[in-house]
Amino acid sequence: MPARCSSVTLVAHCLLNPTTKVHGLVRQTGRSPALREMLDGETALIQLPCPEATYLGMQRWGMTYEQYDTRAFRRHCAEILRPILDTLSALKAGGVTLSEVIGVDGSPNCGVALTCQGYSGGEPEDVYGAGGTPQHARTVEGSGVFFEVLAQMLSEAGIEARFIAVPEDSL
Repeated sequence: MPARCSSVTLVAHCLLNPTTKVHGLVRQTGRSPALREMLDGETALIQLPCPEATYLGMQRWGMTYEQYDTRAFRRHCAEILRPILDTLSALKAGGVTLSEVIGVDGSPNCGVALTCQGYSGGEPEDVYGAGGTPQHARTVEGSGVFFEVLAQMLSEAGIEARFIAVPEDSL
């Protein structure tokens, strides 16, 4: 029987399941080479839920930080993160550490150092154009909404982790 892992890594949902991304934003199928290495590594992976898919479903269009930054959406994020935090707390009590959290820079929700801003109102095509390319949206420094909620909940639970990200355009 193999030994238990001594650490776990939280992974943004779309890094393991790109089919949950907004239609038109998926640039590859399967997992990234970095994640394939992690799957063969010595840390266990925990896939985070996709807050956008669980809140708006699969027929959604691309949105920005400002559109997700609402009390109702932040409450939704906390609700879907509770089971993850319960698991992490149980693992911590058993001596397992959370080594890192991997997000997607440029995402309005899972961005670590970069997020997507720029709400101008109107129809989705007004912001994203017919081809799905952001026209008024821009990448800015900052975390995404979901990762802000996650970081706060980890802090409140006394769980430390390093946040890292892959760039949105690498997906």
